Amino acid sequence: RKPVGTWFGPNTVAQVLRKLCKFDPSNDISVHVAMDNTLIISEVKQSCLQPVETENSDITEQSFTWKPLLLFISLRLGLSDINPVYKSGLKSSFSLPCSLGVIGGSPNHALYLLGCVDDDVL
Repeated sequence: RKPVGTWFGPNTVAQVLRKLCKFDPSNDISVHVAMDNTLIISEVKQSCLQPVETENSDITEQSFTWKPLLLFISLRLGLSDINPVYKSGLKSSFSLPCSLGVIGGSPNHALYLLGCVDDDVL
C-alpha cells in the first residue's frame, strides 16, 4: 500500500495499465509491457488476439480478431540526462504515426514526452 500522492515509476504505471485493461470487460485494447529490454513478437501477437466464436449451422468455430496494441518498452536512457547516443533514435520514434510518446523521469519527477522540435522535447 502506498499513500495518496506517492510517485509511481514508469514501469509500475505500465504494469497497472496492463492489468486494468486485462480485467476490464469493455476493454478493446491490448497492453503489453516488454520486460528486461526484450520484445518477444510471439507474446505481443498472442496478447493482441481476441477469440470470437462464430456459428455456422451445426458447427461452432473459433476465430480471432486483432485488438489494438499499446506497447511499453522500459529503457533507461541515462542517469541524470538523456545519453546523447539515444537522441536520434528517440527523435525518430516521435515521428512514427503510431507513437504515443515516452514516459519517464526520476523519483518524484515524472515526465511525458510526446515530440520534439529541433533538439527540444515537448
